[in-house]
Amino acid sequence: MKRLLSSIAEKILHKYGDKGLLFFTSLIIGVLCAMLAVILKQSVHHAYHYLSEYISLPMGFLIPGVGAAISVFFLRKIVKDNMGHGIPDVLLSIVKKGGVLRGWDTFSRMISSFFTVSAGGSAGLEGPIVFTGSAAGSNLATFFNLTDKHRIILIGAGTAAGISAIFNAPLTGMVFALEVMLSEWTSITIIPTAIASITATEISRIMMGNSIAFTTNFTTMGTIDLFPVAILGVFTGFLSVLFIRGLEFGEHKFEKYFKNPILRSFIGGSFVGLLFLIVPKSLGEGHDVVSSLISGFEEKGIFVVFLLLLFKYLTSISTLSSGGSGGIFAPGLFIGAASGLLFGRIISRFSEYLHFSQPESYALVGMAGLIAGILQAPLTGMFLVLEITDGYSIVLPLILVSIISMITSSIFEQGSIYTRNLISKGDLERTGSDGRILSEIEITEMLELDCPVVKENTLLREFIDVVKTSKRNQFIVVDRKNNKYVGIILIHEVRSIIFETELYDFLTVTELIKTDIEPVKLGDSLKSIVQDFDSSSSFTLPVVDENGGYIGLISKATLFTKYRQELLVQSIRE
Repeated sequence: MKRLLSSIAEKILHKYGDKGLLFFTSLIIGVLCAMLAVILKQSVHHAYHYLSEYISLPMGFLIPGVGAAISVFFLRKIVKDNMGHGIPDVLLSIVKKGGVLRGWDTFSRMISSFFTVSAGGSAGLEGPIVFTGSAAGSNLATFFNLTDKHRIILIGAGTAAGISAIFNAPLTGMVFALEVMLSEWTSITIIPTAIASITATEISRIMMGNSIAFTTNFTTMGTIDLFPVAILGVFTGFLSVLFIRGLEFGEHKFEKYFKNPILRSFIGGSFVGLLFLIVPKSLGEGHDVVSSLISGFEEKGIFVVFLLLLFKYLTSISTLSSGGSGGIFAPGLFIGAASGLLFGRIISRFSEYLHFSQPESYALVGMAGLIAGILQAPLTGMFLVLEITDGYSIVLPLILVSIISMITSSIFEQGSIYTRNLISKGDLERTGSDGRILSEIEITEMLELDCPVVKENTLLREFIDVVKTSKRNQFIVVDRKNNKYVGIILIHEVRSIIFETELYDFLTVTELIKTDIEPVKLGDSLKSIVQDFDSSSSFTLPVVDENGGYIGLISKATLFTKYRQELLVQSIRE
């Protein structure tokens, strides 16, 4: 098989060039991801229906805990990987490693999510299949000796194929890949993702049939509904923030009280099993419950809908923050539908006066709002609900709720559920961006070590002797005892003083130093150093070690020279 693919690739490369090979690889990715998505989806659903019958039995609540523990054992002990759905790892690979992922990654999250979700863990399959598609794209790019740029594009193609196949939603797959994973909308990124999406969707339809994920019975929403939809956008935006922060809080508490990751996931999964005994519908992916929420089959009152919302929130947080492997799309759709239905039933009390649409319509709109807020990706939220519910008659409310929810979420969170930790660590810099280019440059590459150093309290007469033998216009003053940086002397600012010969034996360099130029530390990022240059309006900055000891100078001119050199290197690499 390898020889056949290599032979075909060589012919395509010879006849159509790099782009032809890129498009051919996207086609392969679409076929592969569709097959993997179907295998994962069908196997999980069969296993879940079998195991769910035993969870209500005595001690059956431990089943989700056992599944999560097996999942973590597999990831940590067998494939030596991190826990979770893995999408932040893919984003980190894109910005730091040129998109390189291991061969094992193509299957690791599939297997781990099978154990978590089939045992009743409250998570989805979308995150793991995105990781699987990304790894497939990365490894195929490596197999065909493609560039880093093309490898990253194929990661996007794998992402698009996975989402398209799992949801039967090709537009959503494309939009998610371009909006969330690649953050680039150009022909060279759009065409491969389109090829992979179309291929994966058609293959999955052949294998599982062409059906919409959720059937609905809602009526269209009118102009009068736009105002409550806007309020719902704010509401789902706040819920998105609560979901993101709930995960962070849960991770912190689980790690604090349960140091062993396998025990941690067992406790989290078992807690999900206990919650199932109170509200059974909070278990698993919950797609059947979502269908009932948006179709009008959930006839219970406001309090019951609120309980569904609350318990799904708790089971999802417990599953994911304790280390269970799964995605956030399924919990997001569930919580969004429940919150929308809750909101719709509350405002329906005023329907005899204002004639709002039925509550189920708000349930559907709430799904888009929550996904858009959690991912901070309004197009993904909107297109996902359009395709999985055939909700094209309510496009305007979907656009409005997605935009407002995203804005609300972004006010309180600096990044999405995938990117917030990467941003806080300074790791999320895209290829070609200033931050990425600067991150490739080491500060030690730009140190200027020829700047004269004088001790504090040195007489002006002695300093003049140093000036005479130096070609520099900057002079560093350091402490006499431990060589710590004290300040800098700029010749152009003290020129008039150093020619006053009567001051030679009375004035010291300490009285000439400029103290408002703060030094930078050797471990500082160049991005922060650029900001220091801007705030100080200085052309040079002293560099010190962790103890304040002087090391050397860094200048704007050297920084810009290195920047141009690195930009050239990255352009050649791509």
